[in-house]
Amino acid sequence: MRMLSKAKLKLFASLHLKKYRYQHRMFVVEGKKMVQEAYQSGWPIEALVVREDQDLMPLQGLEGVAPERRYVAGAAAYRQLSTQAHAEGVLAVVCVPPHAFERCASLEVARLQGPGFMLDRIQDPGNLGTIIRTADWFGLRSVICSMGTVDVLNPKCLRSSMGSIFRVHMVYVEAFEELIRSAGQRVWLAGMQGLPLGEASFGKDDFVVLGNEARGLSQSLASRSGINFVTIPGTGGAESLNVAIAAGIFGWELSKVR
Repeated sequence: MRMLSKAKLKLFASLHLKKYRYQHRMFVVEGKKMVQEAYQSGWPIEALVVREDQDLMPLQGLEGVAPERRYVAGAAAYRQLSTQAHAEGVLAVVCVPPHAFERCASLEVARLQGPGFMLDRIQDPGNLGTIIRTADWFGLRSVICSMGTVDVLNPKCLRSSMGSIFRVHMVYVEAFEELIRSAGQRVWLAGMQGLPLGEASFGKDDFVVLGNEARGLSQSLASRSGINFVTIPGTGGAESLNVAIAAGIFGWELSKVR
């Protein structure tokens, strides 16, 4: 294994910023589990980096990573790459394959692969990662995001997804509300009002739309006609459910019609 050069260190450290993740179409995953998930999913590994105080144990199961893509980094250099306070000492720089994490101006309804979630301006990367993990657990095919939703490649989102980002189809759409309007009865808007979940009849290609953590669905969406509204009834005193918890409940119901 080679020592990580200053040029490589500078390039990989720049991936902390969203601008450079999309410019270079690369991102960093940390920890043995995430590195193995990336490798086993067949995503291209640009570099495998091990901190110098680690033995080669983290490399077990990653023998297919080409020798020229394996690097050792000193403690100071590794800290520039890691976002974790208690890092395991192994990380990978992963290349984004073509069509993964697609960002598009519009999306034809015919391309929607349900069942799945649509996310309207989700802001917390931990929530987004958990929703992706939930979709993966229930075998849901897609997560469609408004452009106002946090970046899927945010390090906290990657950690929260626990590797599910390599299996769930993710798309960001500029014309998000237009897509919902066009999808019509295939879409269910989740909120405080609507048909109780137990009475809702989901189709195998349907989507549940989850809104922003603090403000819920945008006003323009919440006031739309010709679209289904659904709610999770509650009997306690809490103001609302956390959006990732709500995704788990809706995910279970959507999985029944897969």
